[in-house]
Amino acid sequence: MLSDEVKSLIHLNLMQDVGSKTVQQVVEVFGSAVEALKVSPENMQKELRKIGSNAPSGLGQRILHYELDRELELIDRHGCSIVTLYDEEYPPHLKNIDTPPLVLYVKGTLKPRDKSSISIVGPRASKNYGAQVSFKLGSELAERGMTIVSGLAKGIDGSAHRGALDVRGRTIAVLGNGLSRVYPPEHRELAEEIIKSGALISEFPMNIDPERKNFPKRNRIISGLTLGTVVIEAPIKSGSLITAEHAHKQGRKVFAVPDQIFSGHSSGCHKLINDGAMLVETADDLLNALPHYMPDISDKQPGIQEKPGQGYLFEPPPVPSEVIVENAVVEYFKTKFGKLTIELQREIQMGSYTGRADVVLLDEKKKLVVIAECKRSGYIGSGVEQLQSYLSGTETRFGLFANSEQPDAWAFYQRHGQNEFKQISRSEFEKGVIGNSTTAKS
Repeated sequence: MLSDEVKSLIHLNLMQDVGSKTVQQVVEVFGSAVEALKVSPENMQKELRKIGSNAPSGLGQRILHYELDRELELIDRHGCSIVTLYDEEYPPHLKNIDTPPLVLYVKGTLKPRDKSSISIVGPRASKNYGAQVSFKLGSELAERGMTIVSGLAKGIDGSAHRGALDVRGRTIAVLGNGLSRVYPPEHRELAEEIIKSGALISEFPMNIDPERKNFPKRNRIISGLTLGTVVIEAPIKSGSLITAEHAHKQGRKVFAVPDQIFSGHSSGCHKLINDGAMLVETADDLLNALPHYMPDISDKQPGIQEKPGQGYLFEPPPVPSEVIVENAVVEYFKTKFGKLTIELQREIQMGSYTGRADVVLLDEKKKLVVIAECKRSGYIGSGVEQLQSYLSGTETRFGLFANSEQPDAWAFYQRHGQNEFKQISRSEFEKGVIGNSTTAKS
């Protein structure tokens, strides 16, 4: 039985052109969704203007997609449950994005173990190569206890879901329409299988059609639910790159699978790799990049057997992966600054953007002393700019950029003023860090 507050949140979610952020503001200003709906449009506009916001016409004039009673009837008829942003069951990774959905319609079940999840995305018009890779990654990651998230579309999405189902793993499909229908209709049977071992979810009211404008919004949920996004066989203009962009902005890992260099079908993947996405050749590549998020495979479903090793999808990697570089930085910090606390994947809040610093050092007061940005060996992208933005945003004085296992190849920085940076020697860096931290000196 839905509470009055949940029904009121669904009512607000039914209003046309009213975003999740606006509804959150309304709930905060008036104390609850129930109370917000009692307020006249004039008073609502007046109160929102006090916090520098405006009520969209759909909210001010109460313009609904359709009536609330119709929505509640559809929810019941299709056996859906409702999870709101204010519920404990709300997926924790999704709650941390810039615009989390206010209401999630769920058909199936969400579980705490879904926190260990990876999204796999790619175009509908995939080749046999991409479909095979997607299926293989989906099955191998699901065997290792990861939940596979995708969008139920034809091509790469469908193959990823089927790979997880093939080993009786968990998978979640995020739809760009309401849950009163399945889109594409060819995937009705696949959707039924997903419901049995995972869930279909949507932020859209039950009877909303799969319109083109819905899918970019849907993509932010796909990436937001997960620790990282794998892009397979995507051309430059693929919608999958939107999902990768969302993942990057959300501070999540971005992975890409390469193809032949002459393949325009994967040109978007190659661009992602050039821009700093991690090249994926095995399921282990991906899991090793998330060492502190390793799933508990003791909770795996019956019938799933852990494999002693995973075979390469392609030839063995010619260079060390990003995690090897990260481990080298950790060992260096342990050797030189043993009294400081090392933390991996530290969330960095910079306005509305939340990033993740690869490795940080903290003093005894939990103050940031050093931020390190780690990239795969030989990476030459915009990692330094990313590091400097973290330093400015947190007012941390010292930074390290590593794209090699060898400390002699690293770049060390000291921040002067808000946005002024000077590259310094390793010895200057070490002296500065020790001088800037009572913990390191004690």
